[in-house]
Amino acid sequence: CCCTDSAMKVANAFGGRVVGYCSSDNKSASIGGDHCEGHDFAIVGDRFIVDYWAFRIAGSADRPVFDLNELEEREKAEQLFGRKDNWRDVLMWSDGCRGNPTV
Repeated sequence: CCCTDSAMKVANAFGGRVVGYCSSDNKSASIGGDHCEGHDFAIVGDRFIVDYWAFRIAGSADRPVFDLNELEEREKAEQLFGRKDNWRDVLMWSDGCRGNPTV
């Protein structure tokens, strides 16, 4: 899905990491099911969700950055991305395929 590519670019540019979820495992998330079977996005500084794809491409979010240290933004992020305990780190293999760690 294109969201993974976008998240990788953001994570690489700003020193973040890519996390994501399968829609079937994260029913409370409003982003993901319409375009793919899940969704990936960047976390920067363990504080900011950065999701250019959801904002600019899919139009699913009203902004590209959510500050998880701010209550209102954290609540909005949970509506869009579901509960944090449903997110998993995403690995990108050398052949470009996406994979989830089993750790």
